[in-house]
Amino acid sequence: MFETKKGKFISIHGIDGTGKTSTAAAVTNHLVTAGIPSINYDVYKNGIKNPHSDKKKEADQMGTLEDRLAVYLESMMYHSDAIETLLEQGFYVVKSRYLDDICVHFRHLGISQEIMEEFMKKFPMVQPDLKVILQLTETKRRQRINSTREILDANDLDEKTVDSRAHFFEDYLLKAAEAAPVGSVLHVDTGECDIYEVSRKIIDRILADTTS
Repeated sequence: MFETKKGKFISIHGIDGTGKTSTAAAVTNHLVTAGIPSINYDVYKNGIKNPHSDKKKEADQMGTLEDRLAVYLESMMYHSDAIETLLEQGFYVVKSRYLDDICVHFRHLGISQEIMEEFMKKFPMVQPDLKVILQLTETKRRQRINSTREILDANDLDEKTVDSRAHFFEDYLLKAAEAAPVGSVLHVDTGECDIYEVSRKIIDRILADTTS
């Protein structure tokens, strides 16, 4: 009986302005062009109804910090299950922002590492085959944000200094990457190459891991 080969999951992380969304789209397009069935989950999720969306809104308005964390993890668990199904069907799945991004958000809001670890035990999610960490010098990041976004929100205006949200987020993502299995992380400086070269680096890495 024919058995579909399981796909690969690529998650893309980085602070605002490093190019996560653009990179996810470029990687997916290049994989599809190469004849590999692939899905940009950032786009795919817009076509499915997440049953936790209303609960997230309610928790954001009235819930405690721990209530909000639980609902956000439930929501991500829903996406994790959907991603696992796509992988079983043989798709390569590319997603910007994943579990680490929820964790750092709530750690920054004040959830302790101990409480975070307890919550994580309750939500065993599919793990990326390749975790990509996008980085960019602060000067180039500011230039990119200022030149590509018509309206800047508070996160866009946050400059990466020692006590900033941006620094906290990047530091957390880098430490989480250090704790990932050996060989499962790729660091890319998006200021050193264009979007095609960035996506090419990612594709070369995931395909090398597949054939090795």
